[in-house]
Amino acid sequence: MTSTAYVAGLIRKRANPEQMQTRYDALIQIVSEAAPTGVRFTYYRAVSKGIVPKTNNGYVMVQRALMYLRETGAIPWSSIVDSSRWMRKDTSWGSLEEMLEDAASSYRRDLWRTADTRVEVWCESESVAGVIGSETFRWDVPLFPIKGQTSASFAHSAAMEYRADRRPVVIYYVGDHDPAGLEIEASLAAKLRKHSGRDDVQVQRLACTPEQIITMALIGTTRSWGVSRSPAWLSRSKRSTPPFCASWCPTRSCPTLTPSSTASSGSLRTPNGTCLLGWPLVVPDDNRRRHS
Repeated sequence: MTSTAYVAGLIRKRANPEQMQTRYDALIQIVSEAAPTGVRFTYYRAVSKGIVPKTNNGYVMVQRALMYLRETGAIPWSSIVDSSRWMRKDTSWGSLEEMLEDAASSYRRDLWRTADTRVEVWCESESVAGVIGSETFRWDVPLFPIKGQTSASFAHSAAMEYRADRRPVVIYYVGDHDPAGLEIEASLAAKLRKHSGRDDVQVQRLACTPEQIITMALIGTTRSWGVSRSPAWLSRSKRSTPPFCASWCPTRSCPTLTPSSTASSGSLRTPNGTCLLGWPLVVPDDNRRRHS
C-alpha cells in the first residue's frame, strides 16, 4: 500500500474588518463615478488604484464585494450591468392606443443619416459594451460588441451596409492592448474590407492605447507567449507590420517596429533606433506584459 504525503496549501491572509471597509468604500466610489458599469471594469479600476491584485483571486474579491454592497443597499442594483444576458420576447402592447403612445415617445430622428461620414463603435467584449453603451446611445452611434474574434457572418452583414452606403466609414475600436486584442482588431478590419470590397474602411483604436497605458498607469500582467505570436514566429513569417509588431506593450507599441537582427532571440527595435514612446530598444521576453 502506497502512502501519499500531505502537502500543505497556500495560506491566504484574510482582510480584517477595517481593511474590508476600506475596500468597500473604494469600490463604492469607483462605481458611483462610472455607473452604469460592469464587474470586470470595476475590477480593473480597483487594480489600478491598488485595492486588489491583478489576479483571479483579486477579481473574486471585487465580485463578492459588489454582491455584498448591492444586497446591503450600499450600491444600487442598476449600477452594475450584465449585458451578456437578456430576455428575448417580441414587443407587444395592451392596446392600439398604448402602442401609438410608445411609438411617439420612442421616435428619434437619425441625424447621422445625412452626415458626411458613417461612424460606428466596435468593441472586443460585452462587458466593455455595457460600460460605453450609454454614451453610444446618447450620441445615437451604432455599437458592435464582437465577443473576441468576430465571426465571418457578423462582419459580412455589417460590410453589406458599407456596400450600399458609399460614404467614408470610420470605426472606433475599443479592445485590449495585447497580442490577442491587437490581432482581433486587425482581423476585424481585414474582414470588413474584404466583404465590403472597400479598402477605405478606417478602423481607429479608441482604447486601450499605448499613451493611455502610460498616462493612466494601467497595470499589466505577465504574458505567456504562444508559438503563433512569438517573436521567432513573426520573424519567420515576415509579419513585421502593424498590428503584429504593435503587440508588445508598452515598449513595442510603436507601429513602425520591425524585427531586429536578433529577432530569433526575442528582441525587437525600431527602424530609426528609437522607440516612439521613449522606451528601451531591447527588452527581454520575460519583461513583456499585456494591458487590458
